[in-house]
Amino acid sequence: MEEHFLKWKQYILEHAEDLRIEDEHLSSSEYYVGNTKVCLYSGNPVFNAGMWLQLENHQLRIYVRNDEGEKVIWRSFTEGQTEGPVHQHDFVEIGYVVQGCATQSFFGKDHEFKQGDFWLVDRHCYHSDKYSNENLFTVYIGIPSDVFDSAFVACIGNTEIQRFLSLALLEQKRTKQFLHFAPRGKQADGSSLMEQLLCEIIEQKVGFYDVSKGLLARLLRTLSVDYEFMLTSQEKQKVNDLLFCEVERYISNNYSTVTIQELVAHFHYNEDYYNRLIKKYSGCTYSEYVKNVRLTEAEKLLRNTELSVEQIAVLSGYQSRGSFYHMFVEKNGMTPAQYRRQRK
Repeated sequence: MEEHFLKWKQYILEHAEDLRIEDEHLSSSEYYVGNTKVCLYSGNPVFNAGMWLQLENHQLRIYVRNDEGEKVIWRSFTEGQTEGPVHQHDFVEIGYVVQGCATQSFFGKDHEFKQGDFWLVDRHCYHSDKYSNENLFTVYIGIPSDVFDSAFVACIGNTEIQRFLSLALLEQKRTKQFLHFAPRGKQADGSSLMEQLLCEIIEQKVGFYDVSKGLLARLLRTLSVDYEFMLTSQEKQKVNDLLFCEVERYISNNYSTVTIQELVAHFHYNEDYYNRLIKKYSGCTYSEYVKNVRLTEAEKLLRNTELSVEQIAVLSGYQSRGSFYHMFVEKNGMTPAQYRRQRK
């Protein structure tokens, strides 16, 4: 086990009997999805942290925060219990296996995380913990959504992780996701950054939020470089489906002024990625797709309003009347005025 985590394990072992049973830092509501009871845990508006130590078939889950002085909260599980409740969070969770082998169930399928592995779990992603008789020590951090601003996401430098974080912030989505990170070699340094982050959150000294945010950015950057990682394979297509729907909606809502640079700033992928994504789903390049959206909107305005052709050209995103006429005739085989007369 890494030396910098030993003090936390020792603290747990020495104080387990004295720790207060208290769950006030996480409010939990229960509901059913089909026949499965699901718990929703809502965390603090700032970072929260926790540790899970399992020894000889006895589990201690320790939550740590420090609002009005240090508090350590624990919950013990029934002996012989093999699986925790299906639950989800309203925050993104990053976890790390300090010792042993952790098993979690996502989407009804078990996934194994070995010592040294990390996981990153989406908001509102159903999952449950599996218990065994083997020793296990894991730590995890709950990350509030406001951490992931555009500057933070951009500094990660990896498209797959940037996409994960961008999708995690969407309120309306069908896709749930998690990432599994495994170290490429012995030099991977994620564990020390995780321990530093854990200390900051537990101690909550002045400026801890900004320091924690910086450490998290460094940790995710390290995971993107020094670790092999995999998005749940059965979800990859759904992620792309959802992303295209979001891009499609954004273009539809901003068709008159949208640029590919706006998409880069809003969704955090490079320009080539949008061309490939739009080509895959629509058969068009980005420029062709936007042109078709603009002309379709122009056709609606010609049919349903009394606006002049010049006004419609501007509203459709064309500053040049000549360019609008050329594009319109190319698509419809007639001028805007002729189109209006035929469709009115």
